[in-house]
Amino acid sequence: MSFRHVAHHDNSPPSPGNSVEFSTFHSSAQPTSPDRGSRENLFSNTIVGGEGGGDRDPVSRQNAVMLSRSQGYVITSSIWDFVLAAVPIAFIVIAVLAASLDGDKKSKRGDQIMEVTSLIPTVFPIVFAALVGYFFRVYGTFRAERGVRLGTLEQLIGSHSFFSAFERQMLLRDFGFLGILIMIIWALSPIGGQAGLRLLTRTMESVPYNSTNWYLSPASLRDSALGSASSMNTAGDLITSIYTSSLMASKTTGGTGMDLWGNAKIPDIKTLKDAGKPDDWRMVNWSDPVQFTSLLGIPVGRPMSQGNMTFTVSSQYFDVQCSENIPVEKKDLKRLSYGLVNETSGLGHSMLLYFASPLPKTTDEVGGETSSRAKFMFGSRTEINDNYTWGISDCTLGNLAVDSRIECESKTCKVAAMRPAKRVDNSKDLNHLVNNTLRYLTTATDRAKSTNHLYSSTLTERWMNATELLFEGGRIDMDLWKLKPDVLSARLGVTLNTYWQASFATKFRGTPLPETTAFYEEHSNCSPDVFPQWCFVPTETSGVRHTGVIYRCNRAWLAVFMVISIVLQLLALASFVLKRITLAPDILGYVSSYTRDNPHAPLAETAGSFHDGLARTRLLKDVKVMLGDVKAAERVGHISFVAQGDAPVGRLTKGRSYI
Repeated sequence: MSFRHVAHHDNSPPSPGNSVEFSTFHSSAQPTSPDRGSRENLFSNTIVGGEGGGDRDPVSRQNAVMLSRSQGYVITSSIWDFVLAAVPIAFIVIAVLAASLDGDKKSKRGDQIMEVTSLIPTVFPIVFAALVGYFFRVYGTFRAERGVRLGTLEQLIGSHSFFSAFERQMLLRDFGFLGILIMIIWALSPIGGQAGLRLLTRTMESVPYNSTNWYLSPASLRDSALGSASSMNTAGDLITSIYTSSLMASKTTGGTGMDLWGNAKIPDIKTLKDAGKPDDWRMVNWSDPVQFTSLLGIPVGRPMSQGNMTFTVSSQYFDVQCSENIPVEKKDLKRLSYGLVNETSGLGHSMLLYFASPLPKTTDEVGGETSSRAKFMFGSRTEINDNYTWGISDCTLGNLAVDSRIECESKTCKVAAMRPAKRVDNSKDLNHLVNNTLRYLTTATDRAKSTNHLYSSTLTERWMNATELLFEGGRIDMDLWKLKPDVLSARLGVTLNTYWQASFATKFRGTPLPETTAFYEEHSNCSPDVFPQWCFVPTETSGVRHTGVIYRCNRAWLAVFMVISIVLQLLALASFVLKRITLAPDILGYVSSYTRDNPHAPLAETAGSFHDGLARTRLLKDVKVMLGDVKAAERVGHISFVAQGDAPVGRLTKGRSYI
């Protein structure tokens, strides 16, 4: 369809000749179509009130006005459209401000901008829907004034969201570039909201540094209270307290790299994946459960509260390997327990340890030969067929030296990698200390400490069987002989090392270490002739130091947000311009438009065809309307939008036929 305007050049009132003339309706029908004549009669040369045409529609002629809008409406509409077109500028300004903060230190202004960006996911979709929906309606009116496919117009006017745009394409079965473009535009709304949220983040500004840190030397074992009975009488309760606390807290600290007091725990190097060469670092996989050598860690000095640091420490621990543990018949107890118990012995202690052979002069290395290791016996009381006996296992004891690379982040430390290390000469006879360790460990958590009265298994045995049994009361036998040898070896090794480590440098086990360098320099002499017997050794440390909080602008999200905001700005400006050059009233998509040229809603005297949709609604807001049957008296009904009047209107009926 094409249109031709009849010009009106002066300011005189409109005359019947100054109206719009519709030229010939172009259809796809062939000239020989039998309907051609009727179509031309209907659409061609239709003139409203032309000369000699008579007064065909006196009501329309009397109410006719120039196709223009009142000055007040134009001013109000222009202000509103200008405000809408300016809104996307705010998003662009926010993006520019966010980019300007990149690298700046934390400030009140920066926090205010970050607070604004946190609101973008809420505000942006609302503004986007308002501007884009408005653009499609204005653009649809613009296209309709010049002629457009009905399907295209429906896609433009009916696109209020991504879903409605998708629904229009699916139900119209009209798939094309325009429909895809409309859906792409609507998809920008959630992306823009999330991009705005991710514009700014706070992070710590870091500078690299190299320094010296300190850790407790392996030679500090010379300070062990296990060296004599008098030392145990003085420090025994403290050792037992540290040891018991470690057992009780093991469930809490089990998955972390630090003990209860913030010291770095050392994993068992045998459980780590071999790196290929014997001296290569073996990485600790913290995504899987890590098996530690002790519940106590290595005291490490001065981890920074604001920064990261990496350093290496050397340490030693006892490695336990037990053969199959079995319940022993009473007649064999004396022979297999080295005479500690026999078939006529009372209940006694529930835990037995006996150092059967001394440590060799040169202890074994990681992955080395273990045949020359020291031997000891482990036994735990059990009950079989109402008879008390012991489960006994033969074990070997090695002493391994390792290097551990520790990584600390804001005073949270853990071992990242390990490798075999050279042994530190401690100038101390380990046999005596080991023998006393095995002796005192059996009764460390036995509250009766009597060979004639035993109330229950010790906390050590309970922990070895299952951690949760530590908190279960009553008399219990653990039946540790049922544990697999490798499980028994690992758990016995942990308890042995924990008790051993609790016996020396006890003043640094449960309290924070000093932060001053002077303290460590004063106690850095590890000579056996210097008192105290514990000491700290330096280690080279590298890392980063946090100097303050700064803002970081994500450039990728900034680009996405900026592009979407510019697209929104262009659509808003396009709406402003198109509305200024469009003569047709804004009637598409409004309910009041159903009363236009509707014989069942004769409201021409109340509202003219030149009114916009909302203006017409305002004039007709009190008129009652309904969707009803205008041919209720006939056999076949007709559904129409009906305004209040004298003509009877029927209600729609289920099962009735309609045209």
